[in-house]
Amino acid sequence: MPNGKPGDHPLTDILQHKLEVYSTEADGLVREIIELADEKMYRALSDRLYRDYSPYRSPDVQKLERELVELRDRLKDEAKSRGFDLSRE
Repeated sequence: MPNGKPGDHPLTDILQHKLEVYSTEADGLVREIIELADEKMYRALSDRLYRDYSPYRSPDVQKLERELVELRDRLKDEAKSRGFDLSRE
């Protein structure tokens, strides 16, 4: 069972331990998404990274980066449509 140490989960490695897990771009996108995400999205991303993109299984980082860009852009569009000001970017 994971205990919060480095290497337990890619999301905590990126967010809490500040480790580079996939690539500078992918890890930065994860951080951006978490800023925009609600709890449901946070959990879904956490599960997906662990299940589909485990760093121990040679994940397709380019594919992950494309998916993260799409998710980030969709979340930004949704936030803007609800009236959130994202100009601090």
